[in-house]
Amino acid sequence: MSATCPHCGQAFHTTRGLWGQEAVIQRDAHARGCRENPRNKCFCGRVFPDSAARDNHATRCEKNPANQFKCPHCPEEFVTTYGWLASDGRKLRDAHTVGCKLNPANTCFCGQLFLNPDLRNAHAVKCQMNPANCFKCRFCSAPHITTYNMFGFCSQDGLANRDTHEVVCERNPKNICYCGQVFPNQTAKEKHAATCE
Repeated sequence: MSATCPHCGQAFHTTRGLWGQEAVIQRDAHARGCRENPRNKCFCGRVFPDSAARDNHATRCEKNPANQFKCPHCPEEFVTTYGWLASDGRKLRDAHTVGCKLNPANTCFCGQLFLNPDLRNAHAVKCQMNPANCFKCRFCSAPHITTYNMFGFCSQDGLANRDTHEVVCERNPKNICYCGQVFPNQTAKEKHAATCE
């Protein structure tokens, strides 16, 4: 009887006699340590005598995908290394991700890029492009923007300007008489309406 290694194709034959061995037992003993056995090859290409030795090496191998970390925003990769110049790829990736130029959390509504989300958020509170600082008239859609001076104080309150504008807006139905005439405010319209035919 004979048996063949599934990895390298080496043939084993049953031997008879006092020291005889079965072909299957020889094949199985050889297959565990076979150089062609894929379980004995690491990601880096090194071949080990058995899978346990390969697994022990793979935990520290730089080519192991478990030791490689990619930024979710850009193609940069970070590798966990061991030895004298050891580094933690996961920590490097996390530190990079916060300040990554392609991280959308670092870009304001105006397109300005910041080093981290905290700086962006501090700017966005006062940014003129921030939708929270832009108030539109309900009647004519004219934008009224809250602006800030160089010291960070509010120089123009967009909400107050919008409310003031809506009172005198030409498209405000409260400022238009039944005859079609437009007035600067509701009081003037009501005064006219009393004499309007």
